[in-house]
Amino acid sequence: MAVIRLSGQTSTFFDFQPLMMDEFIPVVEFDRGSFNNDFGYLSGDPNETTLSEYIDEKLRKIQPKVVETEVRKIKLPFSVQKGCDNSKDPEGIITIKLSVSDPEITIISNNSIKVKYGENFVLEIDIQKKSDVEFYIDFYANDDNDNNVGELKDIHCGRAKVQFSYRSEIVIIVGTDAPAGSRHQHNSEDNFIRRVDRLLNTRTVENVVVGQNEFVYVLVSKSMSKTNIDKLNAYGNKFRNYKVLTHNAMELVLFINSLSNIRKLVYFGHGIEDGPLYEYGVERLPEPRVFKKTSFRNNATVYFATCNSKQYAEEFASILQVNTIGVEGTTFYGEQEISAGKITESALAGSSIAWRYDVTPSGISKTSYSLNQNHGIPFLRTK
Repeated sequence: MAVIRLSGQTSTFFDFQPLMMDEFIPVVEFDRGSFNNDFGYLSGDPNETTLSEYIDEKLRKIQPKVVETEVRKIKLPFSVQKGCDNSKDPEGIITIKLSVSDPEITIISNNSIKVKYGENFVLEIDIQKKSDVEFYIDFYANDDNDNNVGELKDIHCGRAKVQFSYRSEIVIIVGTDAPAGSRHQHNSEDNFIRRVDRLLNTRTVENVVVGQNEFVYVLVSKSMSKTNIDKLNAYGNKFRNYKVLTHNAMELVLFINSLSNIRKLVYFGHGIEDGPLYEYGVERLPEPRVFKKTSFRNNATVYFATCNSKQYAEEFASILQVNTIGVEGTTFYGEQEISAGKITESALAGSSIAWRYDVTPSGISKTSYSLNQNHGIPFLRTK
């Protein structure tokens, strides 16, 4: 800042305000056209925000965009526009700050970005809260000091708001049984649906304890009998958020892909050589590649508690980067537990094994364990 002092005096007689031509004065705007709706919904903040006094008056008052989301890792697009007609410095530094200081809310991308007027950038934020939270994202501009050296610091040039709603989901898929008299029949369709009751209402090795804010969805095919749908509804009587939904295989995929924080997915039903069956003789469970990775939380676990699901489970873990369990061989749906059948046609009963595929920083780690009732860990064993 230039100043004039009288000869022999230390006090300032007159000072010149910073020349706007030397300053980088942007406005950071939410780029609505580039926003991916997978990351949430947009609305407007009812509270108006006034940006820096150095921004032209016509651009100074804004209504920040609000991103309403249940997604933990979100990508938000922004554009950098000129905020002062007299500014001649076309580039500078944008610094990003959150209105909360919380180790469970972090900026993944750089929080200091060199930009020019007319450029766009994407801000990535990771939210690991287990409760609802809202916070502002504020943008501040500074000169990059490359050519024209500006004197203004931390010009407040933009704001957006995030409203995160905590929602954890448990998804249970129940297949239908083979026709009566078939050698593949598991006694009855009821044999599969009773597992939902045991999974949700008994402490088992899977440890699916439903929290107060969690949503439980039971997905069944359109051929599921009304009697068994009524039973499934009854199994969820004590839960706050519980729904039995009837879908075909494609609708099932669309529904699962609409979720954003699945911590458990469990399949009960028939399995064939290369994966589970959804509706016996009609539809198999779709290939893992059609499901979205973003539907699952980081530490989710998926169980395919059915015959011959090892290969499908391995693909599911590899493609979606989700911890997954499948079975090599056949399974036996007993009164209480789902235990080991034959690993091959010629092998002894009880020889099937479970395979667990865990996602690690160095890749997928796989381990096996017995499902034998006498010396293994069958699915749904009481804990």
